[in-house]
Amino acid sequence: MMNIIGHSEYLEQGHYGGLKIAVSPSKTGTQTLTAVLHKDDGNEEFDHPGGDPHYTTSDGSEPVRDVAEVRFKKS
Repeated sequence: MMNIIGHSEYLEQGHYGGLKIAVSPSKTGTQTLTAVLHKDDGNEEFDHPGGDPHYTTSDGSEPVRDVAEVRFKKS
C-alpha cells in the first residue's frame, strides 16, 4: 500500500492544471511521486481508505495514476 502524503480539495468535473497540493510530512529535493485519481463518494471530502474508491483503467485492472519526478521548493 502506498503512503498518502497529500490530496487536493474536491474538484468538479473538468480540466485542471497547476494544482498545488500540500504534502505532509514536507519533502525536500526531488522525489518520485504517484498521483492516483479517486471517485468522490458523495460528501465532497477525501475519504480513503474506506470511502472514495480509485478510478480504474478501462479493463478495471489498474488504478488510474501517473508517476512523476517532483522537485520541492524550500518554503
